[in-house]
Amino acid sequence: MTAGISRPSTEENISSTLSAGITDVATSFDIADASKLVQPCYLVIDRVDSAGSLKATSLWEYVKVTNISSNTLTVTRGANNSTPQSHSSGAVIEAVVTSAMFEEWYDVLNPEHTSTGGHIISTATINNANILSVASVAHLGVLTSLQINSAATVVGPGLQLNPVWVMSGFVSAATVGAGRPLVMPRSGTWQAFYMNNSLGASGSSVIVDINKNGTSIFDTVGRLTHPAAGTFASTASVKTKDFVKGDIFTVDIDAGQAGMWVKDLVVQGNTV
Repeated sequence: MTAGISRPSTEENISSTLSAGITDVATSFDIADASKLVQPCYLVIDRVDSAGSLKATSLWEYVKVTNISSNTLTVTRGANNSTPQSHSSGAVIEAVVTSAMFEEWYDVLNPEHTSTGGHIISTATINNANILSVASVAHLGVLTSLQINSAATVVGPGLQLNPVWVMSGFVSAATVGAGRPLVMPRSGTWQAFYMNNSLGASGSSVIVDINKNGTSIFDTVGRLTHPAAGTFASTASVKTKDFVKGDIFTVDIDAGQAGMWVKDLVVQGNTV
């Protein structure tokens, strides 16, 4: 449903004449030409005579047009505190911008804007959209930040946070800071980590550590160990599970058999 705010005419200085006389209570009448009027709008009757001379203000009547059908207007009489009265056939009728029109704009726009022009949305109507309930969505995440090479997907408060560290290329030795540091946007708890190495280690294993503010979150025996290409999950081995907004997490490649090779390492963590 539209707000129903009155509009000015499509051109300036639009006027016409009454096709027949009207009483002071008539709410529908014909005019000679309504083609350039829009609805809703305001008109004034008998402001001037046929020669363009001003009449006494007591004879002016403002009306609000609520519907236009061909040259027939449906109106509300006595707008702008004017007096409903009879008007003769041929009386001049003019399109005007009135104080009532500005009041309509104010009543609609003022509640929806702050003093600096920002929008205040209390209710919203969305047409032609399919809305899914949360219960029908298996994985719900709202993307608010994307960091290339450490590719962190940050979701809104109360939703799952799944940061991802990516290190492209080959590594053949222990490496500090594999992927960029991640600053946590909110508090939460780690649930699991997953690691993938597309090449696999060319020896017994590759060991990956996750650090919070420079300190490992695993016990010594709990770090991610990857003997070959594939995916590894660690849950119970996470010693320091909780974090707060502002904590910084980094990924290190700690160790592996001499001569190991790692290619395109991906580490993902899941939180609540």
